[in-house]
Amino acid sequence: MATDERNNKSFLDWLNKENQIFKENNVIFAERAFFTNSAMRWIISRQKQGLISEREVSTHIDTLRSFLKKELDLYWDNGIICIKQDPNSVELTTDHGKGDG
Repeated sequence: MATDERNNKSFLDWLNKENQIFKENNVIFAERAFFTNSAMRWIISRQKQGLISEREVSTHIDTLRSFLKKELDLYWDNGIICIKQDPNSVELTTDHGKGDG
């Protein structure tokens, strides 16, 4: 099995474990899967490059869980994942200085 295929299967297994995949008739729903997959690949890439620690990986994964539960919203801004909890909140970033971990 190719690496991408294994990663995709692992990601789908994780989404299923997080109760984020729903089936209705012959249709599968995974509402926030596209962004979450993109963010997960970004996190793994940064970890492999040595740009973030295991602790930071764990924090990012917890943030993605909150995103999946709709506790907060995430968006990309110039290659950085940003958090927006509500329209009146201050925006926070999950990146600590673009590569200095």
